Order: sequence, then C-alpha cells, then structure tokens
Amino acid sequence: MPTGPFAALGVWPVLEHDGSTPRTGAAPRVRIVKATRKYIKYTRKCQRHDPKGERVRLGRIVMRDAQTYAVSLGSFQRVEAKR
Repeated sequence: MPTGPFAALGVWPVLEHDGSTPRTGAAPRVRIVKATRKYIKYTRKCQRHDPKGERVRLGRIVMRDAQTYAVSLGSFQRVEAKR
C-alpha cells in the first residue's frame, strides 16, 4: 500500500531547477510505481537509454520547506508534491 506524499501513484510532471518543464533529454513526466514515506520507485522514458521506460529507478524524498516534498531525478530535475 503506497504511503507518504507521493501516495497517488501514476504520472507526475518533472520540473527543472528553476520550476520550468524540461524541453530536452528524457521525458518530462515520470510514472511512480511504488511509494513509501522515504523513497519512491519510478520509471521514465529516455529515447537514448531506455525507450520503453522499463527500468525502475529509486529516488529519496526530501522536505524542501514546510509544505513541499521533492525527489531529485538528477541533472537538476525534480518531482514535487505539496502537503
């Protein structure tokens, strides 16, 4: 059973470090397949390395401020959830 701020499994938008949507590279959305209070497991399509989006990756949840939780996806990108 999923728990934590990302308990609503499914597709989430990816944000750049300045809050915009990524225009190049991997897909601008991730599919969260498992969520706990500390970690999420997600998949993300990348035309060069994983075109079908089958690789499951792991991300650690951090609290950015009193209302926002974030998971770093690398390369200055993140997924956010508001409380």
